[in-house]
Amino acid sequence: MPKKLNKKEQLRQERQDLHDNRDVLESSPKEGWTRRIVNEANLEKRLRFGWTHVEEDESLGDDTENLSTGSGTVVAVGTDEYNKPIMGYLMEIPTEKYEMDQAIKQEEDDKIMLSINKGNERIGTFSHLKGS
Repeated sequence: MPKKLNKKEQLRQERQDLHDNRDVLESSPKEGWTRRIVNEANLEKRLRFGWTHVEEDESLGDDTENLSTGSGTVVAVGTDEYNKPIMGYLMEIPTEKYEMDQAIKQEEDDKIMLSINKGNERIGTFSHLKGS
């Protein structure tokens, strides 16, 4: 008879492993550039930070889902609460700029972790309460 699992064990068993081979949309690499699929909600932010739409014809994952809009490669990446498609756009940024941005983010994360480890009450925009 199989062992009866408690609720925590059931949830852990049902949880999708982050390192498994899920259906990830991939595009062909372009030397010197970092590419990502960006959903509609994040387009403006990415454009402000220097990302651009990939204009050439590009196949993403199962190309039966790809659309040609004249403004880059677009693919349905999910649906919203009304079952309306959420579209993802292939965007790119020079890898050198991407790596600089990542280094800045990591520096901020390192400061926060140092603050947490030292027990400081406040650093940047994050508050850390002592003794809680």
